[in-house]
Amino acid sequence: MLYKKALESSPLWIRMPGTPFTMVGNGTHYERLPGMNDWASRDLITRMAKGINQNTPVTELQQVEGERGRNEAVGYGVGAGLVAGGLTSRVVGGEKVWTPFKDVLKKGVTRDTLRGLAKIPNVYKALPLVGAGLGAAYTYNNWHNKKNDRINQAGDVAKGLLIERVLQNKKLVDAQLTL
Repeated sequence: MLYKKALESSPLWIRMPGTPFTMVGNGTHYERLPGMNDWASRDLITRMAKGINQNTPVTELQQVEGERGRNEAVGYGVGAGLVAGGLTSRVVGGEKVWTPFKDVLKKGVTRDTLRGLAKIPNVYKALPLVGAGLGAAYTYNNWHNKKNDRINQAGDVAKGLLIERVLQNKKLVDAQLTL
């Protein structure tokens, strides 16, 4: 799910060497409605329009948007931290850390290769976990610091949607008067 979402939000088309297909990224489309101060994603506008059409209070919609994306942000942070911690472990530990993994790749998972993995010093085993924790903490903090921005943007979108609704109603009234 996260892979699909990350790929869909990426404006890049990726071609993996040796594969017969290209992975397509769509990118995020931004729009600006009358009365809005800034551009907003089409997804946000659609979610807010559905909520307003269902007569959900704008403040409630804003709070929902403020909470949106926490799990994804932390998930990306954990993944990036695991990779960074693993790479750090490999660089700092050198061959002492890398040799057991090479043995697993060459010989497969056997009792001897598992013993080799067990002999890796605990410091190097812990680095990916530390990286995951730091990545999660960083992305959560970043997500939390932008919560008010998401709430304000949702309010801006609601204002734009409501102004657009008033303008459309005025055009309908003007069209009826000319008939």
